[in-house]
Amino acid sequence: MRSSELRIGNLVKVDSNPFESVTQIFKDGVVTDAYDVVNSFKDLEPIPLTEEWLVKFGFEKSIDGFEMSKDITIRNNNGWVKEMVFFQIDDGLCGVSLRDIYDCGEKETYVIEIDIEYVHQLQNLFWCLTGKELTIKE
Repeated sequence: MRSSELRIGNLVKVDSNPFESVTQIFKDGVVTDAYDVVNSFKDLEPIPLTEEWLVKFGFEKSIDGFEMSKDITIRNNNGWVKEMVFFQIDDGLCGVSLRDIYDCGEKETYVIEIDIEYVHQLQNLFWCLTGKELTIKE
């Protein structure tokens, strides 16, 4: 893994631990919540994004894969408006659309479609689009 791929809070695999959260990032490695030592980037492994992880993050299974939505406020030509960011993941392809929160119809605007293979990639995309951390639901 490379430092440019990671943010604080990203989940990665180190050694035999199923996952650890990155707490500090340096040019030669990261510190995680499990150990207070610098782990080299070559010792980190990305966590494959599986159905189990999607459920842990609060995605719900649907006919078209797994879905989650989050309300956000964005600025358009008419000022600040409430929108819903809608994530749909199926076979490693993440479709993201914006939907008018007050429009119950089928109106939607696709923003991006991107291949997502790993947990940290989904965490980063989610944060970029919502400004919120994607966390494990207890």
